[in-house]
Amino acid sequence: MITSLTCNACSAQIPLTGTRIICRVCANYDLCTSCHTLGRFSDSHEVQHETLVLYPPTSISQDPYHVPPAPPPPLPPRSNSSSNNEEISPRQLPPPLSTRILSTTGKLLSSNNTPTKRLTDISDAVFAYLNKTYPTANQHLLNPGHVANFYELMGMPPEGNVFGVCISVMNGLGSSLDNIDPEIAHFYDQLGIEYSLITRASATPGGLPMVMDGMPVLSHRGFRQLLVCEILEDPGRMHSVFGQLVRWAIFDDRGRAFEEVPWGMFPAEPDPAFVVKVTAVAEEFGGRLRALFARLKREREEEDLREHILATQLQQQQMHDQRMAAMQLSIQAQQRGMEAALKAI
Repeated sequence: MITSLTCNACSAQIPLTGTRIICRVCANYDLCTSCHTLGRFSDSHEVQHETLVLYPPTSISQDPYHVPPAPPPPLPPRSNSSSNNEEISPRQLPPPLSTRILSTTGKLLSSNNTPTKRLTDISDAVFAYLNKTYPTANQHLLNPGHVANFYELMGMPPEGNVFGVCISVMNGLGSSLDNIDPEIAHFYDQLGIEYSLITRASATPGGLPMVMDGMPVLSHRGFRQLLVCEILEDPGRMHSVFGQLVRWAIFDDRGRAFEEVPWGMFPAEPDPAFVVKVTAVAEEFGGRLRALFARLKREREEEDLREHILATQLQQQQMHDQRMAAMQLSIQAQQRGMEAALKAI
């Protein structure tokens, strides 16, 4: 009986009752959560392949995202002609319907462009959903990988959102993700998004941390501010995105399904001043990233050149040592021949 699978990246055993990641492109390709989080995979798998996270089975009572079943229909009223006209006992009444979050009143943003209770509810639900994409990460914070997943859920593939591009380029260059942390922190600063700095885990199990207190992460408050920025920049796009999130059946921590978010809850138009600001921030951020990528690429090429020179020098040294050894053997053979000739005289 099969009780575990093997991670195709690190060869660790993945129990069937644990969380694992499968590739939708590669046949019979499994990753453990550590390799998936750290971006490790074998040569046959490519980073742009679509993957699926398979979670262990969870009982209904333990799953906070479980949709409560619909209550049974109410009991029919008793006929007055019945011989027993007593009222229905409260124990016989069906359970009340769970209160659904109303979506037909109020706005997502207040008059000073801060999130309302409605937006807070949606934000917290999306926050919880994103945390499930990184089951081994801190479940109270969103790291840059979480945010990249958020934009991918918004319909922006990794190559189409700046967070996904950053991670993909770093992986392609073989560079540490610590290199992009200061740029993302600067991006948050420019937009007024609150964040914290934590230590990114080591890329190798049991290894030392990469940079102490370097990775910018968002709390619930910071993620709400990010959503506010997106709404102010393009309310139309965010309206369609929220519709997608509803269709993906995201639920809040009390198990209540979100209803459709009507257009009337969004600003009628983008905020002109904010659009100007975010355009300038995006241009600066893009320039900083291009400079960073160029520097890292140059450093990688220089490192490759140094490794090539060292390898060439090592090869030349080995060839020299082999020639010297051959010459030494030849000299020794000649000496033995001369000694034998002298003895024969």
